[in-house]
Amino acid sequence: MSASLLTTTPLSLALAGLDLSDAAGTLLQGETLFRAQLDLARRWRIAAVQLNAAAAGLRARELSRTGRRDLAALLRRSDVALSGGDLWIPPEHFIRSEHADRAVAAVLDAIELLADLAQLNSTPSAPPLSLMLPVNTPESIIQTISDRATTCGVPVADFTFTQTAPSPTGGSASTPPNPPKSPPSPDAPIGPGVDPAGIFMAGGDPIALAARLGASLRAARLSDVSSAGRRAVGGPRSLGGRLDVQRYAITLGAVTKVPFVTLDLRQVPDQLDAAPRAIAAWRNDG
Repeated sequence: MSASLLTTTPLSLALAGLDLSDAAGTLLQGETLFRAQLDLARRWRIAAVQLNAAAAGLRARELSRTGRRDLAALLRRSDVALSGGDLWIPPEHFIRSEHADRAVAAVLDAIELLADLAQLNSTPSAPPLSLMLPVNTPESIIQTISDRATTCGVPVADFTFTQTAPSPTGGSASTPPNPPKSPPSPDAPIGPGVDPAGIFMAGGDPIALAARLGASLRAARLSDVSSAGRRAVGGPRSLGGRLDVQRYAITLGAVTKVPFVTLDLRQVPDQLDAAPRAIAAWRNDG
């Protein structure tokens, strides 16, 4: 049976790392970039976008109440849902004294931003915030983030559950790319996220991990790797991708509750050519 008959998980488009240029080749920035990214999502018939919570003009600290209303209205007019937010702070910032306070504040502010956007657009439940916390994050920081997530009703997807994160000394974290023996409760404020490319690079199996995590999974990415590094799924076999898209799609649809799978184009060469192939591969119509 084809993946298209079994997959009910719609696509979202991650805006972090999606670089666009104008006709003159100048990289777009700020609101101009955001609007162009929304236009791409519509053109590709993608149901939602994953906000880059670290982008200039979209950082929580830069958005007043009026700015948040304008952002929510822009999403409504674009007929694009919000699948969540990405805040890819370097993991080591959470455990370095000179960065920790600012990193935690950014996370707390991003959680509140997602809660506000959900309320402004009358979304039944707020979408998750995706990030990476080091395995040795102080318990006080974990508790602070958990408390804010619980208060705001915004789940947090920690991608260090399923892959290693860099240590402050530049090496890998001390744990292998495996979640805890007992996955967290589906109701826990912080839960795991699955990024196939990151898991492959850490030596793990993203499909097996997704199956093991089941309902505790908070977020899932659509990504892949080859011998050359990150790449999008789909396209010629000669590109050497590792992800079995059909098995991944069936697994996510069968055992998890993630409402979207997020197409992640970070560090992918030729993004505008690669993305349509990835979308076709997910929908099993290419």
